[in-house]
Amino acid sequence: MLIDPTSDNASLFSLLRRYLAAPADEDWCSATIVARYRSSYRKAGAMMLVDPLGHTSGLLSGGCLEADIQLRARKVMALGRPDLVVYDSTEEDNIAVELGLGCNGRITVLIQQLPAPHRQILATLYQRLQRGQPSHLLHCFQSPEPAELSGLALLDENLALLASSGSVSLPKLSDIEPAKHQLLNGDERQWSLTRHLPPVQLWLLGGGMDAQPIARIAAMLGWQVTIADHRLTNARRQKFPNAARFIQLPPTQLPEPISADAALVMTHNLDTDAAWLRQLQRADSLRYVGLLGPQQRKQTVFELAGLRGSEPFCQLIHGPMGFDIGGDLPESVALSVLAQCHQTLAQQGLV
Repeated sequence: MLIDPTSDNASLFSLLRRYLAAPADEDWCSATIVARYRSSYRKAGAMMLVDPLGHTSGLLSGGCLEADIQLRARKVMALGRPDLVVYDSTEEDNIAVELGLGCNGRITVLIQQLPAPHRQILATLYQRLQRGQPSHLLHCFQSPEPAELSGLALLDENLALLASSGSVSLPKLSDIEPAKHQLLNGDERQWSLTRHLPPVQLWLLGGGMDAQPIARIAAMLGWQVTIADHRLTNARRQKFPNAARFIQLPPTQLPEPISADAALVMTHNLDTDAAWLRQLQRADSLRYVGLLGPQQRKQTVFELAGLRGSEPFCQLIHGPMGFDIGGDLPESVALSVLAQCHQTLAQQGLV
């Protein structure tokens, strides 16, 4: 079994980047959870990709189902027909029990080829996510018309149609409220509608050794990491191979306001940290700011930055940053900080 356990298991954005980097004439398959009941490892909308050699990217379970999905994908490629399979661990005679699925729930998985129209739709989705635009994917997985099965459509954040495969009969969308996932029924057809969010934009303001495990774990989550540090020995690709970009400028020389969902201030220099906080005040998209160091240091940095602590911006700042998990290694700090950041962003619907 050729399963690729890389960081690209993390997010749809990462999966699409890998898929779109492959030659356009290659025959790929996708496997998507179009419905679920009770407990499951991944939520509805999660996707897994299978390339022509059988390599897989992404996970739909904790490893229980992937080999079976891989075999089914090869049959889909050979026969040219989609496959809809129900893995139900609550039924004793279901294949899910044989495969060891222990979530005590049910997922419905659509396995389909990705012909040229589908590839173009996924390429547009990738471009939108790259620009920070939420989008929706609409899968048709039940229909009296065989040609409509595995039909795909792309909708914008307001459910306006952007593109479709041409083989799917679209449901009425005008009365639907956008949601993370929902099933739509009508005319003997069933659709799965899933909202996909852009990757989290995380800025690490300071590129020291303790920032390296943070960048590494964040990249595994599918986040886009920017390393900002004017010290040229720090913000380098050799030290941060998974970073999306580097900014080698002091905070006072940034040409435009920071555009990020979260930022961690960790230069280990009081004046530079204060200068970064002043820059972060101009950012209107921030939902989490972490400041390295104890409470006393935080007060000093606030004074240097001219912050009183009562401003709305200061309510975003976690200092000391991270949960108290009892560790002091850089990896422990990375774990505690990203857990707190992830929780904060999740509470606001950004992950």
